[in-house]
Amino acid sequence: MDVDGAVSPDEQRELSRRIVETGCRYAVCFGPTSGRWDDSIDMVSVMDGIDGVPRDLVMTSWHDDEPLEETVDFFHEHMLIVGDGDDGRWTPERYLVLVLGGTPGREREVVDAVRARFARRRLPPLWVLASLAAVLVAVGWFLATPHGYEAWCLSLDELQPRVEPVADALEAFREERGGYPGALAELVEGDLLDELPELDVPRGASDVFPLTYERAPDGSFFVLRFGAMYSTGVFPEAVERFYISDTDAWDTRSYPPTLEELVAARARRTSDEVPDSPAPPAERDR
Repeated sequence: MDVDGAVSPDEQRELSRRIVETGCRYAVCFGPTSGRWDDSIDMVSVMDGIDGVPRDLVMTSWHDDEPLEETVDFFHEHMLIVGDGDDGRWTPERYLVLVLGGTPGREREVVDAVRARFARRRLPPLWVLASLAAVLVAVGWFLATPHGYEAWCLSLDELQPRVEPVADALEAFREERGGYPGALAELVEGDLLDELPELDVPRGASDVFPLTYERAPDGSFFVLRFGAMYSTGVFPEAVERFYISDTDAWDTRSYPPTLEELVAARARRTSDEVPDSPAPPAERDR
């Protein structure tokens, strides 16, 4: 239960990165510090996106004031995602229950609750690891198995060709006028586009997020965004497709980087590239 803050921020970041890099596709975090673990795992994906590291989406949820039984119910139900299984649903191949801190009795309570809830169907291999002192109780691992996210990406692929001309028009605007516009309407006013695209709700989605445009404060790059809302079988999931001009790359995430995070990442990268000033020569012995 993160006894007296026994897990340092560095330890939390390192464990979160290991969870993501090992192939976790859904993390269910339980306990009084679960919100911090949810944010920490999400931030791994956000920073990978900023740095251009390809990574599958990791969905997360936190349960800081819910009983263990309700959280285990959520864990059980949320792992049953609409798919192409015999019953129309898809389930992960393996799970990991990770108990950090507490007592052996609490560890047993968690494992027994998970096993009892999954008793109505075959439970995939289950591992328990007790270490450190925090709360990260249930982690579902989607290891190299397709699930609904891939279908969502395909549906956004259908909308992307309607947005790509906007990116081209923004670059043409910069070539003509020396900088990106303050708003997309200037592209139509400048006869670079006939109209801005209206996006329809894509296949499998319940709603669509219209195209938005953001320009960096120094005008060095822009971000185009659009997306949609999808059903996961329990709660809706917002998924965003975005384009960053200075990387000339499209990406798709549920937790995309904000403009402020992108600007900060570029500032850090610039500072890392600046060579240190040479140390003054040591004074000669006299």
